[in-house]
Amino acid sequence: MTVMVPAAERLYADPTTSMQVVPEALHRGGVASGARSGASSACSGRVDLDWVPDQEAPVVPRLQRRLCRSCPLRSTCLTWALQTRSVGYWAGTTTTDRMALAGAEDLQLVDLDARQDELARTLAAAAAAERAKALHPAGEGHLRWYRRGCRCSECRSANTALRAAERARTASREKVAA
Repeated sequence: MTVMVPAAERLYADPTTSMQVVPEALHRGGVASGARSGASSACSGRVDLDWVPDQEAPVVPRLQRRLCRSCPLRSTCLTWALQTRSVGYWAGTTTTDRMALAGAEDLQLVDLDARQDELARTLAAAAAAERAKALHPAGEGHLRWYRRGCRCSECRSANTALRAAERARTASREKVAA
């Protein structure tokens, strides 16, 4: 199988010319967008999404996962990303996923999708558990605990009440000034 090298990559073939290729450009008219095959990809023209973030999350963001899973060019995109060892979110996978895929002969996109879904559920559950942790005994929720990082329902309620009182005071001052 021949690999087509995008124009952006040919420009920077010499390592002294630039530090790296701009991978975001490849999603907008490059191999991943189907410009060479005539087909249109789901990510084509989606400049609002960060396909190559500065720090890659362990799970592809939900919208990007959905776009990639519905894309008719997903296998082409994945093949290209594997062959060029691209970083970022390609074909609904992370760089880590693709490294695992490259090392295993029997691993397929369905397996990677299941891995992404399970990891997303695990991370969401861990985040919910962290938010639910109280830093104080039950019944002692207060604004000071909220300011120290407690996000239990008592402390969130105390913060909400304070913010509502502040908004009411501001509104009454504005009314008097007017």
